[in-house]
This record gives sequence, C-alpha cells and structure tokens, in this order.
Amino acid sequence: MKKIYLFAILCLSANALFAQKDDDPNVTQDNQDAIERVMQDGNTDGGELLDNTTFEALDNLLKNRLDINKGDESDFKLLTETLILSDIQVQSLLLYRKKYGNLLALEELQAVPNWDLESIRRVLPYLRVTGGID
Repeated sequence: MKKIYLFAILCLSANALFAQKDDDPNVTQDNQDAIERVMQDGNTDGGELLDNTTFEALDNLLKNRLDINKGDESDFKLLTETLILSDIQVQSLLLYRKKYGNLLALEELQAVPNWDLESIRRVLPYLRVTGGID
C-alpha cells in the first residue's frame, strides 16, 4: 500500500521534473548532446579532460541504459567517474532500494535523498526501469 501511495504522489509531482525540461536550454532529448554536455562539464581526477574511451563508454551506456533496479555500486561507476552522479547519490539510491524495494518509475528518483532535479535530469538518458510501471 505504501508503494501505491508513494507512486501516486510521485506521479502528481512528476510535472516538476519533466514539465520544466523545455525551459532549461541545457536539457535535450538528443543523446549526443547529453554526452557532449558530460564531456564539456566533467573532468576526471587531476583535471584532465574526458577521453575517447569515456565518450565511447557513455555512448554505449546511452544505447544500453542501466536498469536502476538491478545496478549495484560498480554499475554506477562510470556515472560517478564522469561526475554525472556523486558517490553519495549512488549510496542513497542503493539504501532507498534496500528500504523501499525496486523503483516503479524513474520519476521516483525525486524521492531518493540527495537527488536533486539537476542531477536527475543529467542522469535520465542513461537509466531505465524494468519491473516498474511504464
């Protein structure tokens, strides 16, 4: 019953996440733009620009999106290395899943502690939900 109630609240608040997309010039549907944003904004340790290997890994992740209900800490490594997510956000997600079970939809990320709308927008192209409500 808790999941149904939580999902209903999240569906009603999903407009806050998705309705504002068009207002933000940094948010696009084009996967190539998502990678380019990461390549421009993200720096690896030592301040070196992200390389072609990282570009190819992100491109592969866009084509084979990570199932947020099945991923473990190592699966999220590329997203933390490219600064799309922080280690704290990954840990918060894993704890949230452990406490509440699998996510029903990507919109439920809004309920995960330490996940803000900007982070969710950055990571959405790389994630999918299976076993949830489509």
